Formats: sequence, structure tokens, C-alpha cells
Amino acid sequence: MVSDIRFAVRMMARHRLFTAVALTVLALGIGANAAIFTVVNPLLLRPLPFHDPERLTVISAIRTQDAQTALPLSLPEFFDVREQGLQDLAFDGMSAWALGRFNLAGDEPESVQYAATTSDLFSVLGVAPALGRRFVADDDRPGAPAVAILSASLWRRRFGSTPSVVGASVTFDGRRFQVVGVMPPAFRFLNYQQDTEVWLPLGSDLFADRRYARGVRQMGVVGRL
Repeated sequence: MVSDIRFAVRMMARHRLFTAVALTVLALGIGANAAIFTVVNPLLLRPLPFHDPERLTVISAIRTQDAQTALPLSLPEFFDVREQGLQDLAFDGMSAWALGRFNLAGDEPESVQYAATTSDLFSVLGVAPALGRRFVADDDRPGAPAVAILSASLWRRRFGSTPSVVGASVTFDGRRFQVVGVMPPAFRFLNYQQDTEVWLPLGSDLFADRRYARGVRQMGVVGRL
């Protein structure tokens, strides 16, 4: 084997152009495979970080006039679909969300992405906060006290990972919210166009008339079969 290796090294040294081309192709092939794997692994191979992820399904609308698919629903449409799905015993639960942005007040104001959700989002996904509690049904009630759940990254970055943030008040766009929970560090929800870092129940939704706006189709929907 040693003599074969020596012979190979001599041949590579003698044909340097061929050796350089071969090594370049080999490096590109390894790099491309590594890049593809980093994308495929979390999307297709690694299971979603939720309880029984195979029972989760995204629900969207289809516009038959122009064959548009994967369209969001309005909140009234979601209520209709959820009621039908639960009546038919097709789903254990169904939740909806809409994304938005607001400014977190402080010494260094920061724009963060939030998700206004139905109160059962985390129970449908099968996840629980690392600190505090999930939303409850009363949080969806119009006029309910304004509450919020924070991401672990926002909690660490802006509140120094102090557990006392649960129960404290934070100000978003001039409105005060009571923090009721902090999600685990590994929890990822939606990163379009960046990571979601705050969750609000419908009762704290900044678009107070969303529940009546049948033509405003902004809601993503997930159901647990």
C-alpha cells in the first residue's frame, strides 16, 4: 500500500494540471453536497420540533378563478373552517396566526416581528413555554388584558435572561403588554422575513377588527389531525 501511495504522489506531482483540476472538482462536489444537506436535513430529514409532527398540516385556500393555491384565510373564514373541521372530527385542534411588526420601547428601540395568534396555537403545535404559561381562551376575548409571550432570543437580548420578566410589562408601539411566558431556546415558529419574537393572543391583536374583516386574508392556519 505504501508503494502505491508513493506512486500516486509521484504521478500527481508529474501531472500537476490534472491534479489541480481533479482536486477542484472534488472540492466543489463535497461543498455542493454539504450545502444541499444543510438545507435538506432540517426541511426533510430532521423531524419538526413539535409533538407528533406527522399529525400537523397547514391549511390554505385555493382561488379557482386563476388556480392560485396556498392562499391565506381571513379570520372569519378560519372560524368557519375550524368549526367544520372539529364537527367532522377530522381535527383535534386548529389555530391561526398573522404576522406584523412593531417597535419595542427602551434605551435602544428595536423593531421586532410578532404573530397575532389564536390562544391555542402552542397546544396545537404541542409546545410549552420554558417560563410562565401558554395563552388561555380568555386571552382571545375582545377587551382582554394585553398579554404577550416572548422568544428566548428576545428575552436574552433585551431582558438579560431574568426570570422576573414573567409578570413584567413591556411597551410595544406605545402600548403596554404583560409578559406571561417565554418560549424555549430551540423553538422556532416563522422566520419570514425574520424570526418571530413576540406572540400576542387575539384579544391583544393590534388589528382589533380582524375578527370581522372577512376580506382581509392574512391568516396562516395549522391543524392537528
